[in-house]
Amino acid sequence: MKKEEGNSGRNDSGIVSVIFGILSIINVGLVGSVIGVVGLVFGIVQNKKHKNLWSQWGIILSIIGIVVGVIVSYFIYQIVFQNFSQFPAEGLPADLNLGQ
Repeated sequence: MKKEEGNSGRNDSGIVSVIFGILSIINVGLVGSVIGVVGLVFGIVQNKKHKNLWSQWGIILSIIGIVVGVIVSYFIYQIVFQNFSQFPAEGLPADLNLGQ
């Protein structure tokens, strides 16, 4: 039997896209966004080779992971810099200076 040429029936990139999409939702923040972008690339590659349910779900989950990651990163950024803006420009308040 001759092996079929091409990868038209294989779902490797689509399955990887779904896995990365799920991981991007679990790992919220910048790491999740990066994983989501990688999953999105795999989903698009699979979608161009052979459209199937794996590639569609991989793209959907990756986009959700990217959006959630960006939103969570924005809120973390706002919380951190709002708390640090309470300190004066010259450093920590006098009652927090340790070692003096």
